[in-house]
Amino acid sequence: MIISRIMNNNAVVALDENGDETILLGKGIAFQKKVHDPVERSKIEKKFILESKNEMKYVEELFRSIPPSYINATNEIIETAKNTIGTNFKEGNLFISLVDHIAFAIERKISNEMIENPLLIEIKKFYPNEFKVGALALEIIEKHTDIKLDEDEAGYIAFNLINATLNSNKASIKEITIIIKNLISIIESNYNVKLDDNSTYYIRFITHLKFFLYRLSSNKVNNNDEFLYKIAKDKFKKEYECAKQIAAYINEYYNFRVPNEELGYLMIHINSMILHNQK
Repeated sequence: MIISRIMNNNAVVALDENGDETILLGKGIAFQKKVHDPVERSKIEKKFILESKNEMKYVEELFRSIPPSYINATNEIIETAKNTIGTNFKEGNLFISLVDHIAFAIERKISNEMIENPLLIEIKKFYPNEFKVGALALEIIEKHTDIKLDEDEAGYIAFNLINATLNSNKASIKEITIIIKNLISIIESNYNVKLDDNSTYYIRFITHLKFFLYRLSSNKVNNNDEFLYKIAKDKFKKEYECAKQIAAYINEYYNFRVPNEELGYLMIHINSMILHNQK
């Protein structure tokens, strides 16, 4: 691979064997190098291709304007996320969104311009693993930059991590988080209870909701087994009414139709969560 443009000591744009531009990252990858020099493959730590020239231009300007410590922090956060969550991220997109967010977050911190995260509590409840990485990310950022960011930023970093696991045609993680919050309110109102968010059954239900909403927004819902729905409908009368309200809410506000089989799963999870919540 041949260096096409140098962004900084640790980042270059290179041409591969097919003449396509690729962003290469690595400590000292451009040290004492110039355009048209070959890339030392042993120094390549990350590489990714951007889909448009506008994206490439923005990334080049970003990399030239931020300290290398931001890039190093972002690399360590992504490695921490892979080891902690075990998810296959779209790493190139995640790197760009994270380093961009970190740069602006530090800029706001230095300027004392705080932005409150209105979904921080819900992020902690619904995405504990991602939030754990977000909290670790604050420590990593402080280690590399000597800047201590507030807890709200851990929630925003969690958003970046989850978004990196979703296809572009899926609902945004922010939207899904709001939906889950409202669905929990519907259930608590129906049963006149405050759900125990530390309960294993609550956590299982939240996990079910997340994947249910991902399936719904991706048109990959379960819709071929009416048997489960009919059994649950006959056995769980109150849960059926609650599940219908959930389906009506999703249909009205997000224009997604909930199939009967998915309603069956909802009824079973609601019954199990409510039953153990009362003990």
